[in-house]
Amino acid sequence: MGEKELSYSDIAKSSISILDDFAGWLDGQYTSNTTQIVVFFVKKMFKAYDAKISIEEFREKVTLPKKRPFDDKKVDVEQIRRILLVCKHGGLKLRLMLMKDTMARPVELTGLQLRHFHLDELEIPYLKIPSELSKNDIPRELFFTL
Repeated sequence: MGEKELSYSDIAKSSISILDDFAGWLDGQYTSNTTQIVVFFVKKMFKAYDAKISIEEFREKVTLPKKRPFDDKKVDVEQIRRILLVCKHGGLKLRLMLMKDTMARPVELTGLQLRHFHLDELEIPYLKIPSELSKNDIPRELFFTL
């Protein structure tokens, strides 16, 4: 869009087309949420300059970007293995391995004590998370994957 000097009369005459051009320029540069916030701020500034902007005309003529969902790829097994191999911090590595092996939430692992680990009682070792540490206040038993 480039820098352009706008006079009071320009804003009064073509405020909707200026907003539409500006929204299109912002959409190519910034996220949809940022674009919407900036366009609404500029719209308020135009109204402070006595520009007549009706809600209906704004909705019809100014094209705002739709919110785009965050596109995040799943972490594959190779990436998990590389993260664990590179990790040098003992406590963090232990938490990551427990999360991987039991599918426990990070918050649930933070307050665990040795009495919560049951490694030799059954054929399959498991972890007992008390209700005060779980997300929904229900005690859980998580089995280690082999």
